Amino acid sequence: MNKKIKLLAIIILLNIGATNAQDSYIKKRWNIKFAYQEENTSLVLSETIRIKAHGLNLSVNYGAFNHFEFGANVGYSANFDQDCRYVNYFINTNYHLLPYFIKSEDFRIDAYLTVDFGGISTKEVFFNSKRLTYGGGIGLAFYPLKHWGIFGEYKLGRYYQSNSKYFIGVNLKF
Repeated sequence: MNKKIKLLAIIILLNIGATNAQDSYIKKRWNIKFAYQEENTSLVLSETIRIKAHGLNLSVNYGAFNHFEFGANVGYSANFDQDCRYVNYFINTNYHLLPYFIKSEDFRIDAYLTVDFGGISTKEVFFNSKRLTYGGGIGLAFYPLKHWGIFGEYKLGRYYQSNSKYFIGVNLKF
């Protein structure tokens, strides 16, 4: 009896999700993000102080499905005092959570899970390198204007010299 109740609950939840997904405001939407990013480098001043590189990131995503956006990112960061520069590039997907709960074309808040996979090319004082990067995290956007907003993302994974990174910036959706 307990298994039948659980199965019935799962079927009901899936039907609710499918019904809400038909009213999605993510599908066929472009989302362009321009962000500040900060990342640790392999250079250190002491055992406890790691030198950071600061830079910019551009992301272009398209809502291919009701809750999913897919896209590509490219970024450039540097610490010119320490002669450290790098370019990161990756593909990503964002899974939007709020369309399950809010059915509005003009909703001004967006919460999503994000996953990325790509690479990084570095040039530092003593060496150059390329390596694989990947991670996942959460994002939150607020749109004070209908198409323009601000956003933040925090990700955990395997990045240049750290296990986390963040982006803060502006975005345009249309």
